[in-house]
Amino acid sequence: CNGSGGFSLGSNTQVGEFRDDTDYLVADVNGDGDSDLIEVWNDNNNFFAATWISNGSGGFSLGSNTQVGDFRNDTDYLVTDLNGDNKSDIVELWNNNNNFFATSWLNIA
Repeated sequence: CNGSGGFSLGSNTQVGEFRDDTDYLVADVNGDGDSDLIEVWNDNNNFFAATWISNGSGGFSLGSNTQVGDFRNDTDYLVTDLNGDNKSDIVELWNNNNNFFATSWLNIA
């Protein structure tokens, strides 16, 4: 925001490949105070997460790409610091036969 309610272009960065089942989360994954991106997607029923680290000027670079479990339909993702280390973790919320589960994925960066 430019202080008067508008925006100015910071950067234009390719962050992954387009996939219909991809979600992006905003979080500080490395504890530097900048908002980074977490890209989550289904690859042959495997759940993958890639981190895109902010350069502080609106651009991003790939940090890591990790398989973090099995992909599930009806899943939501949240980001929060679960263990107090000032790094964002992922909470996966999902339905299994009408039972609600939460799986945590701790940031190891």
